[in-house]
Amino acid sequence: LCPGEYSHEQGGVAGSDTTEFLKRFHADKVVLSGGGITEDGLYEFDPNFAWIKRVMLDCAQEHIVIIDHSKYGQKVMDRVCPLSAIDHIVVDRSLDGPLLQSINDAGIHLHIARD
Repeated sequence: LCPGEYSHEQGGVAGSDTTEFLKRFHADKVVLSGGGITEDGLYEFDPNFAWIKRVMLDCAQEHIVIIDHSKYGQKVMDRVCPLSAIDHIVVDRSLDGPLLQSINDAGIHLHIARD
């Protein structure tokens, strides 16, 4: 477990101790979720956890986001990153409209999970 302040609501740790700890590492891949995704990028409800995700993106070579359809078009509290920072998005349902167009324009590999 990384050092930091534990959040029962989020089920993880965050804060400056956590971000400083994570900056020491390199990862080939990072897999993230989010509270929402729009044409502007990936969003998170809790700003402390948005910072954790930003650091993890900085420390990884390949960026993968897993997000379900209820998050499409949801712009919540804090933007984690623009779509251009994401390499792959895994979703549970097809996308359409401006969000799909922005994903395609950003050159993101879109994967639709099937049961």
